[in-house]
Amino acid sequence: MNARWMTASIGALSLVLGTAPAQNAPVPAQAVHERTLYREVSGVALPYQAIPQRNPPCDGNRHVVVVDIDADGDLDLVIEPNGWRGIRIMLNDGDGRFVQETATRIPVPPAPVNAWRICVGDIDGDGDLDIAAGTDQGGYAPRYLQGLVYINDGTAHFSDESAARLPLYANYPFSLNSVTAMADFDRDGDLDLVLGGGFPQANYDRSIRLLRNDGRGYFTFDPSATPVDRGASASVSGHFFEYDIDGDGDMDIIGDTLRAGIALWLNDGTGRFSDGRLSRFLPTPTFSCLNVRAGDVDGDGDLDVVATRAYSRTVPFLYLNDGNGRFADVSSTHVDARGIGDIGLRMADFDADGDLDFLTTIQTNSYTYPGGENLFLNDGTGHFTLDVEQRMFPRVTNGGSYDYAIGDLDGDGDIDTVVMDGGVQPYAHCYSRYYVNTTRQTWAETRPTRGAAWQVIVAAAPRELALLAYGPLTARIVWPPLGTLRLDPGTLLVWPAVLPVADDGLVSTSIPIPDLPILQGLPLHAQALVLHANGSTRFTNLWSEAAIR
Repeated sequence: MNARWMTASIGALSLVLGTAPAQNAPVPAQAVHERTLYREVSGVALPYQAIPQRNPPCDGNRHVVVVDIDADGDLDLVIEPNGWRGIRIMLNDGDGRFVQETATRIPVPPAPVNAWRICVGDIDGDGDLDIAAGTDQGGYAPRYLQGLVYINDGTAHFSDESAARLPLYANYPFSLNSVTAMADFDRDGDLDLVLGGGFPQANYDRSIRLLRNDGRGYFTFDPSATPVDRGASASVSGHFFEYDIDGDGDMDIIGDTLRAGIALWLNDGTGRFSDGRLSRFLPTPTFSCLNVRAGDVDGDGDLDVVATRAYSRTVPFLYLNDGNGRFADVSSTHVDARGIGDIGLRMADFDADGDLDFLTTIQTNSYTYPGGENLFLNDGTGHFTLDVEQRMFPRVTNGGSYDYAIGDLDGDGDIDTVVMDGGVQPYAHCYSRYYVNTTRQTWAETRPTRGAAWQVIVAAAPRELALLAYGPLTARIVWPPLGTLRLDPGTLLVWPAVLPVADDGLVSTSIPIPDLPILQGLPLHAQALVLHANGSTRFTNLWSEAAIR
C-alpha cells in the first residue's frame, strides 16, 4: 500500500460528510457537550526525577524554555529545576515523548547552584543554540554568582564556559544574579544579556544590568546602559522579558518587581535603558508582581500587558496599549472577576480561535501551593472570561506552578501544555502534568498483544470523522496542509471503516493482533486522519508502541 490511500481516504471522508475539504470554511454550531480539550493521556508524561533533599521527593521546576535545542525539528525542554542541580535537558523523540539527557548533554556545576531564569540563543554566532542562566548560589562557590553560560558544540552537547565569557562578579555584585533577558539590545547583530537581581534591594545599586556581547560570545558589563536606582524596580523572581513594547523597532524589557508593580525598561536603540514605569502606566502600578507577559490581546497591532499580583488571591491585571506604548489598567472591565492568579502566567491561543488567552496558577499563601489553574479565554477584543466549565483544562492541584511548557510538542499542529510542578508543599502530585491537546489525538489504552485486541482511541470534536491507520514502520512525510504523515506508506494498514467521533469527543477501535510468532517484538504505530467539521483535514500525532508482546 502507498501514499495514494490518503487521497482516496480524504475523498471518502468528504463524501460521508457531504462536503469537500475546505481549509477555511466556517465551523457549524454544535450542541453543548462535556469535553475537556486538554487531557492527561496514559503513557505520556515527563520523566520523573526526584529531588533528594526534599521529603517526600518531588519533581520541582521553576522555569522552562520550549525550544528545538538539538535542531532536529521538534520542541525540546530546557528546565530550571529546584534543588541545586543545575539545568535539566529533556529531548523530544519527535512524537511528544521526552527523554531526559541531562547527564550526557550538560555538565553539573562543581558546586551546588540553582540555575535561575534560563535564556536560549546563539551566543557565540556559530549557528547553534547556547544556554545562559542566572544563579542563586546560596553561599556556595562565588564564581557562579556571575551566572552560567553553556556553549553548544553543534550536537547539543554543552560545555560550561561561564568563567571565561562572563565578567567577574565583583563588577556587578547582586545577591542573586538572574539572566533575565537575551536579545540584540544594541542592534549590532549579536545577542546581549540583561541581568536582574533578586532581593533584598540593599545588596546592589541598580535593578538591571546590561552585558554586551562582543560578537564572539564574550560579555562586558556596561555601567552606562542602565540607571542607578538603588533597586527601585528590583525583580521578585528574575522574570524580565524582551519585547518591542513601544513599537520603535528595538527590544525593551518588562518584568516583575518586588514592590513597584510592573518594571518597564525602554531601549533608546543602542542598548541604553530608561525606566518607563512611572510615565507609561496609568495608574502607576505599585503592587508586588510575580509574573508578567506581553501580547496583542485586542487585535489592534500593539502589545498589551498581563500581570499577576504576588501571593495575593486577586484578579490578574490587564493593561491595554494605546498604540504609543502607554498602558491603561482595564482589569475591572475586561477580566472576569471570578478568576484569580498570582504565581504562574502564560499567554497562548489555547482554544485555537485566533486570539491570545492566558493561563494562571492560584495558591493559598506564600508557603503552600495546592495549585489549580485558571484559564481566561479571550473573546477577540481583549475581554476575558474564566473557563468555569473547565472546557479546556481540568481543575487539578499540584505543587505550585511557576511556569508552563506550551507548544506543539507532538507535531500534530495544535499546542500542548505541561503544567510544571514547583516542588513545594503540600506536594499534591510531585510531577509536572503533561496535557495533550485533543483537537485531534491518537493514543492506545492497551499494549498490543498477540492474539488480543489492541484498543486505540482517536479524539476530535463530536461528530467529526476519522480514518485510522497503523503499521510497524514510521516515516516523516510533510504533506501540507494535512500535516506530517508519520507512518511508512508502504507498510501501513488502514482500518476499513470511517470512525465517527462520539459526543464525548472520543472514538475507540479494537484492532485484532494475529497470534503469530513472527509479530513478537515488532514495534507498532498508529496515526489517524481527522476530517474536521469546518471541512479541513489533518493528521493526528503518531502513537508508538515499542513492541508487540
